[in-house]
Amino acid sequence: MKHAEQGDATAQFDLGVMYAKGEGVPKDLAKTAAWFQKAAAQGNATAQLMLGLMYNEGEGIPRDLAKAVEWYQKAAAQGYASAQYTLGGLYAKGEGVPKDATKAVELWQKAAAQGDTSAQHNLGIMYATGEGVPKDKVFAYAWINLAASGGDKGSVELRGIVERGMSAAEIAEAQRLSSSWKKGELLAR
Repeated sequence: MKHAEQGDATAQFDLGVMYAKGEGVPKDLAKTAAWFQKAAAQGNATAQLMLGLMYNEGEGIPRDLAKAVEWYQKAAAQGYASAQYTLGGLYAKGEGVPKDATKAVELWQKAAAQGDTSAQHNLGIMYATGEGVPKDKVFAYAWINLAASGGDKGSVELRGIVERGMSAAEIAEAQRLSSSWKKGELLAR
């Protein structure tokens, strides 16, 4: 607590988590938000994401999508994959921001390149439907295959669905792409 009060952003975030869980202190979501706010203002990306989630859900503070988006954007700009994924979802749905499938894809690509399986799954859907990107069965399958390989259970079933409309050569190309993928890159042919 002393380090948090002295301005240490990590300690401030940790204290916020303690208040969120009621560990060593009484559970208090308003205090959680206050400590996350202090850490987030100092650039702690995890605190920025968590504060965004609190504003998004109205937990411990009044619900405010504009503030949620603001904090998600700050964390996403620091390369925080979870924030990129979450913000991409808001753009895909048009919640708190104008609906923009292209922006959603851009954010999900950043998160997917870091190994975020949910973002990989969503990219597969976008390529399968042609929303925000040109329709491409091979890329759809490749991203979904990566997500499935990373443990995303929903992607296993989806991979089978996408596969039904593909030729053997397209499946082989998609499998080659996903097996040659390395963290930190996007799929390319």
